[in-house]
Amino acid sequence: MQALNGKAVFGKEYAHSIQQNKHVIQNKAEEGVGPEDEPEKWLVDTGASNYYSPFYHLFVHLEKCNPPVDILTGNVWIQAFYYGNIPLIIRVNGEIYHIHLKNVLYVPTLQTRVNLFSVVVLADRDYYTCFGLYDVKFTLDRSTLAQGVKIGTSWWLDCDVRSHSICMAALDDGDSCPESLEVWH
Repeated sequence: MQALNGKAVFGKEYAHSIQQNKHVIQNKAEEGVGPEDEPEKWLVDTGASNYYSPFYHLFVHLEKCNPPVDILTGNVWIQAFYYGNIPLIIRVNGEIYHIHLKNVLYVPTLQTRVNLFSVVVLADRDYYTCFGLYDVKFTLDRSTLAQGVKIGTSWWLDCDVRSHSICMAALDDGDSCPESLEVWH
């Protein structure tokens, strides 16, 4: 499943071709995950030049983009300063696969507030993408490597975000060392 990974190099070939018409790049701080956000969902996007996520907590590991990557979203320019890996559980033909989607750009100012799964990245690797009436399939050499479902007018990757964080709490009863720990995950 390594073939699903994002681009290893974040080129600016598109951004530089329209650099003259570039508006001010918008960089606002991450506002956190809100009630309307859906961090577990991946929108299958035919126009996205890479994989994007606005959700810091999904990343297992982040590295600095050097230089930052300019991204045109609609008519607004934003920047990605970091990229990293996001663990996913992919379902393909009833089988479950645990993967790390690598080279995902962390974009906290992404307007969609869902993750974007790039068809362009897969096309660059000779994947075949078939959009059906109710589903989408990504194949390579006749093997389905990922799939999704159509909901409304959009296609969504059939996956779950694999949690990699644990929250622990200790009951403070006045002793110097707690007797038990509670774990939530």
